[in-house]
Parts: sequence; C-alpha cells; structure tokens
Amino acid sequence: MKITTGAQYGDPLARKALHTFKKELTKSLNTSMNDEYFRTISEIGLVIRASGEIWQFELNETCYARHSKQYNSITADIIIPLDRWKEHQSNQIREYIAMATTKCFEKICEKAENSKDLTDKNKFIADYSRAINLFLNPHPTEPTQPK
Repeated sequence: MKITTGAQYGDPLARKALHTFKKELTKSLNTSMNDEYFRTISEIGLVIRASGEIWQFELNETCYARHSKQYNSITADIIIPLDRWKEHQSNQIREYIAMATTKCFEKICEKAENSKDLTDKNKFIADYSRAINLFLNPHPTEPTQPK
C-alpha cells in the first residue's frame, strides 16, 4: 500500500504554520499503514489544502474523497480553513488535522466498501487509528528502566 501526501497552501504563512504537521502526518501514516487493505486500490493520496490570505479552500465538508478506478487510487482533500490554523496553538492545529484526517479515512473506507474493494476493514481502521494516535503523540515518553 502506497500512501502519499501533498499540500497546497493558501499563502506563505499557511505553509510555515502547517508544513511540519504535514511531514509528521506522512511519517505516522507510512509507519502504521503498510499492509494491503484493498483488492485493486494500490495508492491513497492525501492533499492538505490550507486556506490563507491569498487563496481560500472552502468546502461544506472537512474532507472530499474520490475513487479513481482508472488509476487504482483513492485521493482525499483535507480542508483546513484559515480560522482553524491562524492564531491557534500547535496542539489545536494538530488535533484539527487528526480529526480531519480521520474523517477522510472514514470516507475512504466507505468508498472502498461501496465498490467492494475493501478486503480487511477492521485492519484498515486499526492501522489508520494507530497512525492518528502516533501523529497526536509524536514523542511518546520512553519507559524508564528500573535501577
């Protein structure tokens, strides 16, 4: 299973505020999701679309997902409105991205299930849930060794 992430930022400040989160999300997904979950889908492509002062990405939903049978892929746009990142604390931004990404994976699961492409729903849900938890807790504390 190949998972790719991209981003389109509405201005340079959006990139500065969100690019590190994109890299951490990518790492979490690629660490946690390396099984095969589908019959024909070989790639999940996520695109973070972060609104800024120059360009606005506004949809009625947090996530928009598409299934391309031609390319054996599912793509999903994670929409981050300006008011969800500007003047927010790092943990608030991280929580919003985690919530939006979870919604996208739920839509991906639904689309794959509707097309009869999903082979292991429980494993898919468990793995993306683990990826989201890893993203939310990027630096888990190391267990202390008894002396």
